[in-house]
Amino acid sequence: MKLESDYRRDVVKMLAPLAAFPVENMTDTGNGDICCGLGWSEMKRGVVPKTDRGRVIVDVRQDQRDWHRRWRSTNARSWTLTIIEPKPKLETWLLHDGAWSAEHLG
Repeated sequence: MKLESDYRRDVVKMLAPLAAFPVENMTDTGNGDICCGLGWSEMKRGVVPKTDRGRVIVDVRQDQRDWHRRWRSTNARSWTLTIIEPKPKLETWLLHDGAWSAEHLG
């Protein structure tokens, strides 16, 4: 299983044409992991439970929900980018609008 930092590095590389860079911010909790020309992205892992293959669990903390709501209230863009684990045959990523994520994930 890859570490979150490995996924972040891969995504930053893919988004390089959009001036992407990783963010580690210890002073403002809840803000995104990657910033680029499209806005902020919070990286998450979605876990498929062994007993119920139809529902993916994505942990979004309350401070992350609040941050997405605050950020989106200014008409700025934010996203939640989730990789599904354990990986199916094809690597699966889900990209959700941050305002939607704040209401529906977690």
